[in-house]
Amino acid sequence: MLIFISIVANAYYNIGCKEIAGKYTEMEMVFYTYLVVVILLFPFIVSYEPDILSKAPYFTGRTWTGLLLLTFFHNFLSMLLFFKALKNLEPCRLPCPTT
Repeated sequence: MLIFISIVANAYYNIGCKEIAGKYTEMEMVFYTYLVVVILLFPFIVSYEPDILSKAPYFTGRTWTGLLLLTFFHNFLSMLLFFKALKNLEPCRLPCPTT
């Protein structure tokens, strides 16, 4: 059931982003996407890991480097390129998990 929900949510997200791609730049779309995700997920993070913010000062340099590299390359850059490609693709050319 979770897989089905994630497929439907991904399809809705792709089509929804395609609809608003003409109104916003890629950078704005990444910003607003992350803003909504942070707002939605923060209560879950606090409830499942209430002391995570107190542990952050004890992270090693390798941990911070890994987080920064993942944030920039995997999260930010890939989403920026995805939104740029999304503006140029027809809806039938979007990645579909049903192939």
